[in-house]
Amino acid sequence: MPRWAIPSTFLSIVARWVDALAILLVTVGLCFAGGVDLWNSPFGASLPFALMPVCGVMGVQLAGGYHFHPDHPILAHPLRVGAGALAAMAGVFSLVVITGSVHTGLYMLVCLPNAMTVFALHANYVGVVRTAARNGLLSDFPAK
Repeated sequence: MPRWAIPSTFLSIVARWVDALAILLVTVGLCFAGGVDLWNSPFGASLPFALMPVCGVMGVQLAGGYHFHPDHPILAHPLRVGAGALAAMAGVFSLVVITGSVHTGLYMLVCLPNAMTVFALHANYVGVVRTAARNGLLSDFPAK
């Protein structure tokens, strides 16, 4: 049976989209649970919540979280990812505080669950990449 070799860059693209979708779902769900209607809020009040998926993925990218390599230490990757996502969201939080938004407290409470979501997703990605590399399914890493 033929094996298809998948480049790790494809996995990083898929991981970006999954991360952005997960952050979006967590953000909208927590805002809904907090009684904030993002669709009918003023633009300035809902903008930080709309920026959260973009900033989260950008923070993970800047921290090197989408560079999957099976030989890197297991714990280093999720910690780098969690720190990058939390730092990017904290940057937007500082803008929320400076502008004096009415949803400052809710935004603060949404940042941590989003960072934990990305941390958990990347902990799973590390396992998938290691298993795929071990089985020879990644084209840019030799099977061991």
